[in-house]
Amino acid sequence: MPSLLDQELYPQTNDLESANRPHTLSVLIVLMFAAVTISYVFAYGASGALVAANILAPWPPYDDPRPRWMVTSFVLLLGSFTLVTLFFRMLSRLSMRRIDAIVDEA
Repeated sequence: MPSLLDQELYPQTNDLESANRPHTLSVLIVLMFAAVTISYVFAYGASGALVAANILAPWPPYDDPRPRWMVTSFVLLLGSFTLVTLFFRMLSRLSMRRIDAIVDEA
């Protein structure tokens, strides 16, 4: 990886097009893995610990709410990830418009 001095000496390698950006699919896979992990810990780990500590009453096997809790928390986490992404994309567009307006004024 070239240092900052090398990038100043060789400007042809100093463009934004050659920046190593993560692929969209890999980012989505990481976010989905995080959502599955967090929802599993919430649904099974936390509820199991609360049942073991006699804070929650054990439920009968035919009426186990944990899979529903896991799916619900997974959907909510993915929805919140999507909303945060859309918010930052909107914020980025607004910032770019302001920068373009400043450049156009000059």
